[in-house]
Amino acid sequence: MAVHNEVPTQDPFWTVIALGAFEAADSFNVDLELRGDYNPGLQARIVEAMIADGVDGLIVSLADPKAMKPALERAAAAGIPVITINSGIDSYL
Repeated sequence: MAVHNEVPTQDPFWTVIALGAFEAADSFNVDLELRGDYNPGLQARIVEAMIADGVDGLIVSLADPKAMKPALERAAAAGIPVITINSGIDSYL
């Protein structure tokens, strides 16, 4: 999971998201790694690193869809399923 926030965070919104994600991962016996950065370029690099690590899937927030699009296209080309969150109805890929 790659989000547009520092991880770990003191932000109540992202704390709830993280707790829910880890609870769901535990329920489904899935290993979840959570990384993030406010800078869209660095968030895209996080996604690139996750692709290189061979993740089975990605959950990505889209504060800046243009910055994330190339990395997410590479994930899709590699056959990695991508779910976007917190992107807004007009800001999806």
